[in-house]
Amino acid sequence: QILESHAIQTGIFSAAVADYRPAEVFDGKLSSGQAQLTLKLIPTEKVIQQVRQQFPELYMVTFKYEEQLTHEALMQIAQTRLASGSDMVIANRGEESDPQGEQVAWLVLPNQPAISATGKAEIAKVLLNYLERNV
Repeated sequence: QILESHAIQTGIFSAAVADYRPAEVFDGKLSSGQAQLTLKLIPTEKVIQQVRQQFPELYMVTFKYEEQLTHEALMQIAQTRLASGSDMVIANRGEESDPQGEQVAWLVLPNQPAISATGKAEIAKVLLNYLERNV
């Protein structure tokens, strides 16, 4: 509803929505005396896909974080995300950081070399500068 009544050009989806939710929600507290507790989880709806369907003209920036894969595999995942409707993907992985421990992220765009940025402040600056110049 807000997008229909305001001139919003860009959506930045910086936080991941939980991939799963409990199948059953209990009121109150569960008893702690159980020998074992099994929770059944079911997939959540993909918010990014819902927004893309409802607002096809929105420029969408999405984030993708992974661990235990190569840089090349991360870039392939980002390209897949672009093909599925994102206009830009900020991709990073747990194994890629600078010597001070700052996270390295990559701004991945269609048909362009990925742009690297290190640390949260620089990632935000590079992202916003790109959007200001190009969107």
